[in-house]
Formats: sequence, C-alpha cells, structure tokens
Amino acid sequence: MSNPRLVETIRQTIAEQRSGTLSVQPISEAVTSAIRALEGMPYSLVRELDGLLLDLEYAEANERDGFADNRSDILDQLVASLEKVPLNI
Repeated sequence: MSNPRLVETIRQTIAEQRSGTLSVQPISEAVTSAIRALEGMPYSLVRELDGLLLDLEYAEANERDGFADNRSDILDQLVASLEKVPLNI
C-alpha cells in the first residue's frame, strides 16, 4: 500500500475514534500497523507517532480513572504529525 493510502487509512481510523465508533485499542493497532508499513519514514517521525499512540492509550486509561480527557488534543497532534509523512515515495 502506498504512503498516501496508508495516511488516509490512519485519518479514517482517527475519524472513527472521534465519532465514538472505535475505542483507543483498535485505533492503536491500526495506526501501529500502518506506521510500520509507511516507506521512507525518518526515525524521528516514527518515534513521534509511536509516542502519540502511547499518549493516547494513557489518556484513555486516565479518563476511565476519572481524570480529564485529552484524547482530542492527542488526536489533533497525531493528524498534524501525519502531515510530515513523505508521500512521494
């Protein structure tokens, strides 16, 4: 699958999570798989995306424990990071 198509898949998965049809676990699995399939990725960007996925999992756990829900902010950061993915590979 090409980078543009993988990025679109990740964006669709994020949209489903925002709409409440997916919990964090499926989005984490889908995005992790897509990140691993992206080509020409600088290591720093892979680490950035991995870190955001981890933050997302922590945010869901914190929300279940009664703390503030900051998943939307993390999803915004994830979408912004996707803009850095090389698409012409």
